[in-house]
Amino acid sequence: MGSKTSRWFPVLWTAVVGGLVLVSCSKTVSLGPTRTAEGIPSRAVAVVHEPCEVGSPSAQKMDANGDGKPELITVTSGGRQVCRAMDLNHDGRIDRYAYYDRDGLLRRVESDYDRDGRTDEIAIYRAGVLVEKHREMNLDGRLDAWVYYENGVLVKQERDTDGDGHVDEWWQYSPGKEPGDPPCVVIVKDIDGDGTPDPGTLIDSCRPPSEVLAPGTLPVYDTGSASAPPPPPPPPPTPPGWCARGGRWVKNPV
Repeated sequence: MGSKTSRWFPVLWTAVVGGLVLVSCSKTVSLGPTRTAEGIPSRAVAVVHEPCEVGSPSAQKMDANGDGKPELITVTSGGRQVCRAMDLNHDGRIDRYAYYDRDGLLRRVESDYDRDGRTDEIAIYRAGVLVEKHREMNLDGRLDAWVYYENGVLVKQERDTDGDGHVDEWWQYSPGKEPGDPPCVVIVKDIDGDGTPDPGTLIDSCRPPSEVLAPGTLPVYDTGSASAPPPPPPPPPTPPGWCARGGRWVKNPV
C-alpha cells in the first residue's frame, strides 16, 4: 500500500451485537464476530508442506536449460497429474509446488518467494478458483496473514502483526468509486490485545482528509426542544494538494 498510506483517515466505527460494522465512504461491511465463548480465538500458524513425491518412479523431469537440474517435476498417479515441483530461478532448489484435484484442477500452491527453501505462502483453490492465501510475512516461519477471495477477487485480509497467534488487524476491500480506481481498503486494529477492534483505529483509503464525519453522524437533537438545531457547518475548504473532481476529492497529480 506504501504511497497510499497518507490517504487513510479515521471514520465512524459502530459496535453491533455479535460483530463489528464498518461505515466507510464506499460501503458498509460486517467483519463478523472476533471473539469466541472461550476467549480470544487463536490461529493455526504452522507452515505445513504437503508432500509431493518428486522421487517416485512416476515423476517426469524436465531440464530445459541442460544443466542437469530439472526445472519441472510432474508427479502422476493412476494416469492423472497429482502435483508439480518447479525451480523457477534455476538454482537447483524447488521454489513452488502445485497440487491438483481429481478433475485436474488446481487446488493448492506453495511458494517460496525469497529463495530460502521455506514456504512463504500457501494458496488454496476450489474448482480451480483462488479462495484463500495463508502467508508468512515476517520470516519467523509462522503464518501471520490470511487473505480471502470471492470469485477470485480479493475481499478481506486478517493479520497477526505481533506474532502471538491472534489476529489484530482486519482489512476489508471493495471496488473503487469509479471504474479504473484502485480498491478501497478499510482497516481496523486491535491495540489492547482483547481480540476485538479498538475505537479510533479505523482507517479508510478512499476517504479524503476533509471528511471527518461519515454521513448520518451529525449530532441528534431532542425533537421536544424549543430551540431549533443549528444550521449545518459550511463545506470545508479544499485541502492543500487535493482538488474536487467528479463530486469527490482527488489527489492532485504530481
